[in-house]
Amino acid sequence: MLTINLTIMILKNIASKIVFCVSALIMIQCASSQKIDDIQPVAVKQAYYQEWVAGIKEGGTGINLYIPLSDRQNDLNLQYAYFKGHKIQLNKKPNENVYVGKYQSEPERDLIMSKDPKDEYDNKLPETEKIPFDIQGDQCVIAYSKEGKEGFFKIEKLTKKQMEAYPMQMKQ
Repeated sequence: MLTINLTIMILKNIASKIVFCVSALIMIQCASSQKIDDIQPVAVKQAYYQEWVAGIKEGGTGINLYIPLSDRQNDLNLQYAYFKGHKIQLNKKPNENVYVGKYQSEPERDLIMSKDPKDEYDNKLPETEKIPFDIQGDQCVIAYSKEGKEGFFKIEKLTKKQMEAYPMQMKQ
């Protein structure tokens, strides 16, 4: 009886140490998540976005981001914008102090609906991007590099410009 109680105590001790180690690992993982800088490395003029839609169904829809900087900094490179649940690559416009990001949504796919589940096997689940920040509405987080160091800063509100509707291309 004494050996059973001793064994139970040892197992409880081991189990509590395992739980502690797992909890510590989870906390370390959370602490290493992305941190947003309190101060922006560059002054941003009025940043804005514009949604667009193609004139044909297969053309899709998307968002164009415009991040104008108030002063030119050669050692600064804006890399990505996290906006409306998407990671959007930013590119600097030549001879201008503006970064532009273009996101095009995937066109809707045809789904196979059948009584037989085997026929629906080729249906693909929609891919959702997991972004490392909690941002709402018109907020945007910018990933940048400056002097070899990487960081993130937040733009609190992007202005929404009128939607661009591209005309339909007539087939000839």
